[in-house]
Amino acid sequence: MSLFRTGCGCPAQNGRHAPAVPSQSKVSSILEVECRPTTLILIRRGFLFVELLLRFLLSITASCGSAIAGPPFRTDDPEPVEQGHWEIYKFSAATHVVGDTAGILSGIDANYGAAPELQLHAAIPIAFDKPSGNGMVVGYGDTEFGFKYRFLKADEHSWWPEAAIYPAVDFPTGSAANSLGTGRTHAFLPLWLQKSIGDWTSFAGAGYWFNPGPGNHDFWYLGWAVQRQIAKNLSIGGEIFHQTSNTIGGKDQTGFDVGLTFDLTEHYHFLFSAGQGLQNRSTTNVFSYYVGSWPILMITPRVGIGGRAGRGQRVRTWCASAS
Repeated sequence: MSLFRTGCGCPAQNGRHAPAVPSQSKVSSILEVECRPTTLILIRRGFLFVELLLRFLLSITASCGSAIAGPPFRTDDPEPVEQGHWEIYKFSAATHVVGDTAGILSGIDANYGAAPELQLHAAIPIAFDKPSGNGMVVGYGDTEFGFKYRFLKADEHSWWPEAAIYPAVDFPTGSAANSLGTGRTHAFLPLWLQKSIGDWTSFAGAGYWFNPGPGNHDFWYLGWAVQRQIAKNLSIGGEIFHQTSNTIGGKDQTGFDVGLTFDLTEHYHFLFSAGQGLQNRSTTNVFSYYVGSWPILMITPRVGIGGRAGRGQRVRTWCASAS
């Protein structure tokens, strides 16, 4: 799960969750805010600082994990990142409804294996909102922190599935006035299950969103995804999800996504998904997408004095996410 694939009422809200959809009244009240050159320079500098910080952290870790389920889908999986390993995505995600397009222009989804079966998570978004007929607003969105704990393991021969909890809290760091955040702290409490047999993997779960704020109420998210490894470097899949209304008088939404994970090299991965709503489509999800990259550059361990192997280093480099 991450901030960027189920919504809780803000453009920055997605899964390892989808950008939420602003209400029609909210869309009509948004004033045009042009992105001035000075503002864009500050945004670029801030995002560059975050990238450099993450590269430094990664350069001092021993190793990085392998790709698992979850992104590019809203529905998450119970597999944590291996202890001492990093899993970091750079991504872009958005949802279009009648009258508005909003989401994450560019974000970082960082996960670290802190202990056996325990993963720490942070999501750092540069959000945007583009009402029809008005200028696009760009700025820092709401920040998410969480952890995943797998309390039940299983293998292909087990009759039971893997299971994990993945609580997360979204902090109101984005501007609610500019529709880049909610102005409130939200929490998500999900349970994720997974079963793998051969080249097939199925993962599903449900979670409860605490969604404070005027006109809001708490809501549920449910999702089920299936993936198949069709080649050594390619897996494809799809998901169906349902979310109850997150506002008083609002509407539920049901939708689907199809996606793929393509390994360009052993350490460089491309993720993509796209979909639309099946219920109340015009106000919840006319079209949505997720584009992510997980590139890793490995450096051969140095050889120290006396032939002893020095500490290996791994450095991640970033590629531009399509939008």
